[in-house]
This record gives sequence, structure tokens and C-alpha cells, in this order.
Amino acid sequence: MSLEAAVLAIALAISVAITRWVLVGTDEAWFLQVVRRVSDGHRLYEDVFFGAGPLAVWLAGLAVRWSRPQIAVIRALIIANGFAIWVAGVALLRVFGLDRIYSIVFVFGALALGGHQLARGNLYGLLSQLGVIIAALGVVQGDWLVTGGGIALALTGKYPLGGYAAIWALPLLAIEAGLAAAGWAALVIVAAGIAIAANLGTGGVRSFVAVAVANKGTYLATAGIRPLRDLLDRVQRTGPTGLYRAVTLVGPIAVFAVFAFGGATAALGLIAGVSEGSSLLLVASAIGATGLAVAFPRADHAHRVAAMPLVLLGMVLVISWINPPFAVLAAATVILGGILAATLAASVMVTRRLMVRRDLPRLRLLPVTKHRNAWPDDTEAVREVAGDEVFLLRPDASFFYLAGQLENPTPYDFPLASTFGPHGQDAIAAAISSGGVRWVCYPGPYGGPLAPTRLEQLIDAKAPVSQTPIGGLYNSETVVSEAAGP
Repeated sequence: MSLEAAVLAIALAISVAITRWVLVGTDEAWFLQVVRRVSDGHRLYEDVFFGAGPLAVWLAGLAVRWSRPQIAVIRALIIANGFAIWVAGVALLRVFGLDRIYSIVFVFGALALGGHQLARGNLYGLLSQLGVIIAALGVVQGDWLVTGGGIALALTGKYPLGGYAAIWALPLLAIEAGLAAAGWAALVIVAAGIAIAANLGTGGVRSFVAVAVANKGTYLATAGIRPLRDLLDRVQRTGPTGLYRAVTLVGPIAVFAVFAFGGATAALGLIAGVSEGSSLLLVASAIGATGLAVAFPRADHAHRVAAMPLVLLGMVLVISWINPPFAVLAAATVILGGILAATLAASVMVTRRLMVRRDLPRLRLLPVTKHRNAWPDDTEAVREVAGDEVFLLRPDASFFYLAGQLENPTPYDFPLASTFGPHGQDAIAAAISSGGVRWVCYPGPYGGPLAPTRLEQLIDAKAPVSQTPIGGLYNSETVVSEAAGP
């Protein structure tokens, strides 16, 4: 077994072990709820809100056909995708002829700074990052099919990343292999787009544009994340978790200057006719900048950690151009290993303190949420009054849809202002007024820029019909009558 294979095997084993100790996040439960609804026959984008490309949902849907929808299936897919990212990254480092120590730094660095996110990350984002690295491999090798396929993969996951990759990969391919190669790569992208549009259907394409593209304006308007203020909050905290979060914030901000320097140096080198090292710097800067784009505009902790594989791969390539002594790289590996150990220890301690249950019907074998446990019993009071169909107006709604097997009468399983878009709240308010949505479960105002204030104001106008462990139950008739006034 080669050294790279051994490193990848160890990293895979650690990432699998992490899934036993990392709590299920809100995004993770939401994605499972989307997959569950689509598997039950609901139409993606038309009946179910989803803000990314369809490939991740389709792949997860295929996986749950052989088992009921549960977090374990999604995590297995995420781990497999993360492993593919490491393999592709190591392959790119080998194409550039770099020493094996760089592969070790990349794999263990990605695992240390973002490995726990493999257990609770988003499959669509990881698919796109894999596509970006594949596209880079194609550029370096002058292969139009690999480049076009990588960009197409990125576009069908978190499509902005595919767009960023196309901006730099196609011109670099044209420089490396000629305009014809770039044209063929573009044709591959178009063919993939046509195939996906055919699977979605006319209504699906129209809804995708409205939901996943046009809604981005609302997402940007409600980002509301200030990285520097977040950093100050983090450094005031003690303990390994606070330190880890501070590191993941400083990293993307600090390396921006490195990628800007690398890209500028490479461009000047090409202009001056110096090709040695310029190709490596250009690819490194492009990959790193694309990774940073994952974190923004909502540069919260989850988005920063999600950016780590691409950011680290770009950093490793830039560092290889600088060519530091072996001792420096070995020290970096030891430091990253220490961060990984501290992160794992913190995850285990936090999870044990929460005394999580592992026998939920659709979330079995795994912890549920860092805030509280979502028991099926919590939804029994809802079912007794409202039946199986109720709109849960709370950001962690997916936990309870899954745990209690409740049905959502709206497309929105993650009811925040950013997902409703410019007109979604008005549409749901109209559905409540018309009786299309009969029951709403609402625990109280969410607060902050992501709060769905239009709906909160409508429901706050009336006292609940009944109180349940997950919020007050409001009937559409009483909500409308009270809102209308005397």
C-alpha cells in the first residue's frame, strides 16, 4: 500500500468514527426531509423548496430506495463524497509532481479543520467542490471532457460554484489546450444542462429558476453575517470549541491575501513569458478563491468550515510553490493533527453531556440536535389536535416532520426569510387565509434578519388553540378572523 493510500484509509476511518459523535444539524435534517418528500412523490422545486441543483437530491433518493429515509444514509453519501474530494485533491497534487508530504498536509488538514462537517455537511456543496477539483485536473491535463464534466458536476450541486469554476477553468483550458478544447468542454456543460432540464420537466425548470435562482436576492439581503464581529465573539470564549471556531474564521480571511498574491504573480509571470510555476499558481489561486466563495456572503461557522477542502488545497499548492523546508511541513502536519484531536475530544464531550437518544424512527442510531432532542412524543400533542398535516413555523421544523412523520402542506421545510424569497411569505399567508393551510405550529418569534416577520405578525394576532411541546397550535380560521379585526 502506498503512503497516499494509507493516509486516505486512515482519514476515511476517522471520518466514519466522527459520525458517531457529531450531532445532527438543522441543515442536515432539512436535506433529509427534502429527500423524504421527493421520494414520496412530491415534485422538487414545484412542491418542495430546495435552493441548489437537483443532483444531490436525486442521488440521495436512489440511496433511500433501499432503506427508509434516515440520517445514516445521508451521512454515508457525504463521507463517500468527502473521500472522493480527498482522492481528487491528492491526484491533482501528484499531477504537479509534488512530494507526498503535501498530500498528507492536505488530507489531514481538510480532516482537522473541516472533517466533522463531513458528518453534518451538505451533499450538494461537497458534490460541487468535487466538481471544481475535477475541472482543475482537466485543465492541468488539457482534457476537455474532464474539465467540462467537472464544471457540469459543480453546476448540478451548488451551482454558484460551478459558475465560478467555469469563469476560470474554460479560459485556462483554452490557454493550455486551445480554443477548440474549451469549446468542447462548454458543449459537455450544455449537454449536461439539457439532460437535467429534461428530467425536471418544463414546470421543474421554471420553478428551479424562480426558487433557486431568483430567490438568491433575498438570501443576499438577509445574510447578516459580520465575520470580524464573529471573530471577536469567538476569541472571548474559552475551551477547544471556541478556539476551533476562531481558527476557521481567521483562516479564510487571512488566506485571501495569499490567493490574491498568487494569482497576480502567476498572471505577471505569464505576461513576462515565465511559464515555470505560473500554471500551478493560477490553478492554486483559482481553486482557493472558489473555496472562499463557498463561505460568503453568509460567512457563518458552517459556511467557513464547508470552504476548507478547496481553501486548503489551494493553500497547499501555493506553499509548494514557495517550497518550504520539510521540517516546516512536518510541523504543520503535527499542528493539524492536534487540532483534529482537540475537535474530536470536544465533540465527544458535548455529545455525552447532552444525553442523546438514538432510537428515533427516521433519525435512528444518531444524535438529533445540539439544541434539544426531537422526540416522537413531542409531536403527539400536535397530531391529536391538527392531524398529520401541519405547517411548522420554526427553523428546526424538519426534525419534527421526520421524528413524528408529519406532513408539510407547504413547500417550505426550512421556514426562514431567506428561503421564502420575495413572495413566499405572502403566498403562505394567502394559503392560510383561504384555508389551504389549516394548522400552523409556532413557538414564538425567531428574531434576527432571517425571521419570517410577515407570517409571525399574522399568527401573533391570535392566541393558540392549543399548546404543545414544540409550539402553539393555530387554526387558520381563528388566525384570519383575529387578523381581520372586528
